[in-house]
Amino acid sequence: MKKIESMWYKMLGVGVILILFFKLVDNFENVKNYVFFVLSLFKPFFIGTTIAFFLLSPSKKIEIFCKKSKYSIIVKMARAIGITAVYTSAIAIIAIISRFFFPMLLKNVNELIWQLPAYYEQILDLTKNNELLRATNINEMVTDSLKLIFDPASVRSYVNFISGFASSLLSAFTGIVISIYVLAEREMLSKLVKTIAKKLIKAPYYSTIGRYFHRFTVLFYAYFTGLLLDSIIVGVISLPFFFMFKVPYAFVFSVIIMIANMIPFFGPIAATCIIYMFSALAIGPVNALWIILFQVILGQIDGNFIQPKIISNSVGISPFWVIFSVLVFGGIWGVTGMILGVPLVAAIRMISINYIDINQESA
Repeated sequence: MKKIESMWYKMLGVGVILILFFKLVDNFENVKNYVFFVLSLFKPFFIGTTIAFFLLSPSKKIEIFCKKSKYSIIVKMARAIGITAVYTSAIAIIAIISRFFFPMLLKNVNELIWQLPAYYEQILDLTKNNELLRATNINEMVTDSLKLIFDPASVRSYVNFISGFASSLLSAFTGIVISIYVLAEREMLSKLVKTIAKKLIKAPYYSTIGRYFHRFTVLFYAYFTGLLLDSIIVGVISLPFFFMFKVPYAFVFSVIIMIANMIPFFGPIAATCIIYMFSALAIGPVNALWIILFQVILGQIDGNFIQPKIISNSVGISPFWVIFSVLVFGGIWGVTGMILGVPLVAAIRMISINYIDINQESA
């Protein structure tokens, strides 16, 4: 009798699961929207945790330094001093950039927007006087592209993007506040996470997962802080070169290079093509060739000297796997995947190597 009851309970459980699965598939769009809505509620916490993750190391170093002081008040307030110093420095850097860099950047953006119709006319004139370009129907291609850009549906998407950006700014501000509390109460939060993890993960696996998690966080921190610093250096080096060769919109192009440098391999190539296209229209295609030459030389210097010194061996994967990670994860998650792909592949590589080593030792 008990076996029959047990069988019926199992059949009932399978039936409930199948019904839930059917409902999930049948209302997938609504379920997806609901999941994204719930995740959006936690966006400030994700942002705050990310900020705290990158500011933890400098905050801890300042805190350790303060604890060595001979004054008890400094020792007692070591954590508060560390957090205050880190955020004050960040605010000061943002204020300096806002005061000196953003005005010139906005000026360049306005100039570029005003010049777009003139550049469009230049492209049309160029195609009219060139048999090869005229044969490619580039006029129609450019016209269709502009129609697509200024289509009402596209304009609505721009408005949605701006409103979403405003919402993201609010989430970012809330995230900054949350990050302060995360840094201030990190021991309590860490203890809470460990307690939950011990309840969910069996003892034999807990220490292994904890060890891998620590190594992953070290890898991600080293990679992204190094990549950000490297991108800033490349952008700063490019800026005076653009001024020297009278490249238009120097500030905009230096920012494009900084952002593009965050995407391995393909980012700098795409940035160089965009910059050359606008520079060729402004200063001529021959003079603009100096930009390609400079970017190639800078790319070699950065790839062989600057980047290895900054990022060191934090990733340790070959160029093939870099390209593989950018293409695969970029296809899955877009630009975010292109940026996250390399450290994710490096983490998978780390697990694979350790797994092979363990099997070889046991064999």
